[in-house]
Amino acid sequence: MGETLWNTAVIIENNGNIIGKHKKNHIPRVGDFNESTYYMEGNTRHPVFEKAYGKIVVNICYGRHHPLNWLAFGLNGAEIVFNPSATVGELSEPMWPIEARNAAIANSYFVCSINRVGTEHFPNPFTSGDGKPQRTNFGHCYGSNYISVPDSSRTPTSVGN
Repeated sequence: MGETLWNTAVIIENNGNIIGKHKKNHIPRVGDFNESTYYMEGNTRHPVFEKAYGKIVVNICYGRHHPLNWLAFGLNGAEIVFNPSATVGELSEPMWPIEARNAAIANSYFVCSINRVGTEHFPNPFTSGDGKPQRTNFGHCYGSNYISVPDSSRTPTSVGN
C-alpha cells in the first residue's frame, strides 16, 4: 500500500516481449474526470519505440488535449502515434476527430485514434471529488476509431456499441 499508481501503456513485441512503457503524462482534474484521486502523472516523458513498421508512441487519452504533448512526440521522432482513450461527453466528441487530425498534419506523422465503446458500471459508488453525488459510472463512451494522416485525410470512422 502507499505506492503511486499510473495509467500506463505497455508496448509488447509480436513474440510477447515487453519493449517499453509510457505513463500517462497529463491527468485531468476537472469535473467527472479528476483522475488525480486515483493515479498521478507519469515520469516517462515522451518515449519512442522502434518497430519494424516505424517509430511508435502512445499518447494516452487526455494527452490529446495538449498540443505540446503531440509536438514532443514528434520532436522525439514519432512516425505513428496511438491515442487510446475512454472518453465520454458532448464537449469531447466534436473535438475528438479535430485534435488527432491536427496533430497528424502539424507533426507529419500518422495518428491512430481508439476510443472505448459502452458504459462501464462499477460495483461500488465513487466520486471524483467534484462535489457531485456518488455514482456507479462515468457515462457512455461513444467509440469512434480512425487513422489520421499527414496529408489531412483520415479513414472513415468506425463506431460501434
